[in-house]
Amino acid sequence: MAQFGYVLTAMHFGMTATDLWIGGIIEAAPKYLNSIRYTIRYAVLARLGTARQGLVLCHLSHGSNLRGAFCMLLQNFVKARRGEAWPGAARYGTVRQGPKNIWRMYMAEKDISEISIPDVESQKMDIWVIGDTPLLCHKFSESMIQEILDKQTGDKPTKIGRKPKDPEQEYIDSMYYLPNGEYGFPAANFKQSVVGACRNVDGLSMVRAKTLFFVLGDILKLYGNPRMRRDVVRLNGKSADIRFRGEFPKWAIKLSIKMAVGGLSPTQMAGLLQLAGQTQGVGDWRPEKGGSMGMYHVGSEEEVSALGFEI
Repeated sequence: MAQFGYVLTAMHFGMTATDLWIGGIIEAAPKYLNSIRYTIRYAVLARLGTARQGLVLCHLSHGSNLRGAFCMLLQNFVKARRGEAWPGAARYGTVRQGPKNIWRMYMAEKDISEISIPDVESQKMDIWVIGDTPLLCHKFSESMIQEILDKQTGDKPTKIGRKPKDPEQEYIDSMYYLPNGEYGFPAANFKQSVVGACRNVDGLSMVRAKTLFFVLGDILKLYGNPRMRRDVVRLNGKSADIRFRGEFPKWAIKLSIKMAVGGLSPTQMAGLLQLAGQTQGVGDWRPEKGGSMGMYHVGSEEEVSALGFEI
C-alpha cells in the first residue's frame, strides 16, 4: 500500500490506444479523483498525437499539481515527435537531431560491391492518335520571347509603345514547325495529357505514371491543314484582346512510346491514351482547361489514310 498523499502514475504507449494504464494507490481524499481524470485525459492525448513507444514513471508527492506535471511531460513528447529528440524522455533523452535517418544509427551501409542492380528491359510501341475536335495551337512566339528577354536584361530600358498587330504573322507564329518546315506539335503535351488522366484511374498515381512511359521526340510531325482562327480573349480577366491562332480541323499524330517491361502493357498504354484524349486533350482550350478543343482517340494507320493524309 502506498503512503497517504503519494501517487505513482505510469503511462505506457504501445501499438494501440488501449495500451495505457494509470497505476498507483491513493488513500483518503476524493479531491484526488478529479486529478486522476485529468491524468487520463492528457495521457490519451499524448497517445493520439504526441508520444512514441516507451514507459514513463512519474512519482508525484503530496501537494503536487498533477495537471501541471503532465503538461511538462507532454512537452517532452511533443519534442520527441517533432524530431528534437528520439524518442525523448521515453528513452532517457536519447537524441535524434534534424532529419537524420534513424535507421543509419542501427544499420551499417552495405559495401558498394554487394549492391545488386536489376536489369531494366524496355519496349517501344508506335500508336496513332486522331483528332475528334479541332486542335488549337498557341506557341509562345520567338518575338515575344525576345521582347521578354530584352526587358529582363535591360537591353530596352525605355518603354516602347505597343506594336501594331499583324494577324497573319501572329497566326504563323502560333504553330510549331519541324526543321524541314512541316507542321509539328510537342511530344511532351501528350505525356502531360496521359499523366493528367491518371486522376481518373484507381491504383495509378500521377507521380508513378511519370516514370512508367516516355513519349519519344521533341516536336512530332502533325498531319493536317491549318486555318486561321480569331478569338476575343480576356487578359487576367480584365482587358480584352484579339488572338489569331492556327487551328487544325482534322489532324493526326504518330506517337513513339517507350515503356519499361513489367510496367504498363501496350494495351494499358492505349487505354490511358484513349482516356486522356477524352478527359484532358492537348492544345489551347482543351477539356482539362474547361474547353472542348484538342480531343483525340487512338486510331489506326488505315483511319489516318482515310482522312486523306499522306503517310
